[in-house]
Amino acid sequence: MEWQQLVGFHAVAKHGSFTRAAEVTFRTQSALSQQVKRLEEELNCRLFDRFGKQGFNLTVAGHSLFRFAESVLLREKQFLEELDEIKGATTGSITMAAPLGVIHFFLAEPLCEYKVLHPKIDVCLKQSSPQACIDLVQSGEIDFCVTHGSTIPPCLKGVPWKRGEYVVMVPKGHELTKEKQVSLEMLTAYPLILPQKDAKFTARLKIDEKFNELGLSYRASLETTNILLNADFVSRGMGISFVLSYDPIKELYGDVIDFIPMDHIFEPERISFAMRKDRWFTPAKLEFLEFIMTF
Repeated sequence: MEWQQLVGFHAVAKHGSFTRAAEVTFRTQSALSQQVKRLEEELNCRLFDRFGKQGFNLTVAGHSLFRFAESVLLREKQFLEELDEIKGATTGSITMAAPLGVIHFFLAEPLCEYKVLHPKIDVCLKQSSPQACIDLVQSGEIDFCVTHGSTIPPCLKGVPWKRGEYVVMVPKGHELTKEKQVSLEMLTAYPLILPQKDAKFTARLKIDEKFNELGLSYRASLETTNILLNADFVSRGMGISFVLSYDPIKELYGDVIDFIPMDHIFEPERISFAMRKDRWFTPAKLEFLEFIMTF
């Protein structure tokens, strides 16, 4: 099994397309096809079940080889990073992802300060939904992400950072603010602005579970993973919104929005860093993580 064969197979399996794999590996589709064919001949088994001109699915053996290839390629990346540390390199790269609200309220300031202190280290930050953040970490494409602690699956390591609480955002002076305690039944009378329904790692799951337990239904007027957009539409009277709230957003919108605590129904949440348990981090990356967490 040659190294380039493994790299080519991994790219095809990961991107689900010979065309896309050829683009990211700077090879021709024909070359990739030949590499995969020789790999199947050497291993004496099919790695893909092909259908149509371009379609394919990984076989059981293909899935097994993909997991092996992903592990080996990740180890290679970690080795090169470790080698740079041994050689005393002052450059490097750090990749991470976070939802827009976390970037806006918690990461912008520390990242800018870090860049001033370490100008030769490249920091690549991707704005992603909570679900995409988790997927990027699991695939090994990024070092770590910042997302809701309760959404981090057991296969990843979570490091708690900031505290948040689940609230209902309503226009300033809304009638619900006169209630001693707001129930889910009360929310059904208003159009709700919520996270996207098809997202796996969001507050939407929490509210849907609670509504289902009580046999309640609701009206959704907007679905988005952008907490700033939620707040803007609430302030314009387009509905009320169930969100994970932080102190900074309360300060930003406190003049036009009231925040009704829902801690009698939902436990407080922690904004956390998530990373793969099997991933080795250079001292520089650990120092970066420690620096961000001091804010």
